[in-house]
Amino acid sequence: MQREAAQEILPGRVTGIWGYQGQQPGARGPRDDGSIRRHVVETMCMAQMVDVFATGIVAGAFTIGTFAMHPAAARLDPAHHIIFRQELIRRLSRFLPPFMLTPLVVVPLAMTLCRSSIAVSVAAASLVLSLTTVGITVMINAPLNRQFAKWTPEALPSDWPEDIRRWDRAHTLRMTTAAGAFASAIVAGW
Repeated sequence: MQREAAQEILPGRVTGIWGYQGQQPGARGPRDDGSIRRHVVETMCMAQMVDVFATGIVAGAFTIGTFAMHPAAARLDPAHHIIFRQELIRRLSRFLPPFMLTPLVVVPLAMTLCRSSIAVSVAAASLVLSLTTVGITVMINAPLNRQFAKWTPEALPSDWPEDIRRWDRAHTLRMTTAAGAFASAIVAGW
């Protein structure tokens, strides 16, 4: 029954639910000529998969921050707003950097090792967008984060709303570059 169902889906290729053309009926796995293995490697190599995963985590985290967390924080009174931001900074500054830096290592690997299975120019665009995301973070968001961490909720600087607006603008820009890096990583593997 399973063999007939599988042959209806892939006529002439499948000999059983796990078997492939050229195998004895009931044998499990692909025949050992390497063709299935090569196909999987050529479809998307491991470096490319890691790039998609890491850029997706960063783009998702930044998107949630842009459209959910930061607008919600803006509705809080100033003291609670700053406490909320300080807590986010404390938690995310440990969680996100490895995911932000991973594409800077794996994209060049993918461009070198996976040339036959990725669009190298699109992967290069993903790398540039990931570098831009890190650059915005290092040049704008991280220094402001260090400044925010020093503030006390009871004695905020008089210009604190302007610093928050600068951080939010930079964050929206890096959310856009991170989403572009994620989209490019996906397209590069097609």
